[in-house]
Amino acid sequence: MLYLKSEYITIEYFATDELVKTKWLEYAPSAEYRKILRTFLRMQKKHRIKKWLADYSDAKVVRPVDQKWTVEEWGPKFFSSLHLRCVAIVNPADVFGRMSVNFIMSQINMQELPVEVCFFDKPEEAIAWLALQGSRR
Repeated sequence: MLYLKSEYITIEYFATDELVKTKWLEYAPSAEYRKILRTFLRMQKKHRIKKWLADYSDAKVVRPVDQKWTVEEWGPKFFSSLHLRCVAIVNPADVFGRMSVNFIMSQINMQELPVEVCFFDKPEEAIAWLALQGSRR
């Protein structure tokens, strides 16, 4: 089910797989970026998503102020409502996008969360890994 489509992102929800797929399409201005993440937070709470395919392959830079907001404001709310078990992240091709994702992830203490996170260069690899995670649970 297509949950959200904009010029910046598409969010799809697959109920039978308890999976959400996000695909960032380009740079999102601060207001749009935060609105999208708040929408995603509401979706996570409503649908109790267990698997997340976070495709950043086309993502661009996230402004430092928005990186900070993601880590300090959005992240704690998101992870406190967490039902996720595994996250597959497709790395951005854009070097500045990759730096943004790496910074945000480096600020989140994943050891304290019951979530397995893996990084991939191709969406197909991420999808295959998520499918294997489903067979183990």
